[in-house]
Amino acid sequence: MAKETAVKINTQISTKLEKAEELRNTHMAERFNKAKTEERLSRAQERKQQLFKTHVVKVQTQIQAKLETAETLRSKAIDQVIEKAKQASNKLTKA
Repeated sequence: MAKETAVKINTQISTKLEKAEELRNTHMAERFNKAKTEERLSRAQERKQQLFKTHVVKVQTQIQAKLETAETLRSKAIDQVIEKAKQASNKLTKA
């Protein structure tokens, strides 16, 4: 009788352990599902590409603004040089 009870308990324990292992495996399979991982990776890559695109646009607008400012300053400097040259030539023609 004691042997039967021990065997019964032993089988119950082993079945519970098997069920626990099976549940653990299914949980791990769900958690680390390859499709989900690939989906997460693709979403992360999309976010990275979107951030890169916005960064590129931002840098391009900054560069364009700087180029326009530089062009404006260059044209002002050229106009000043031309004005000084005109004044100098006027002084020479008057003299």
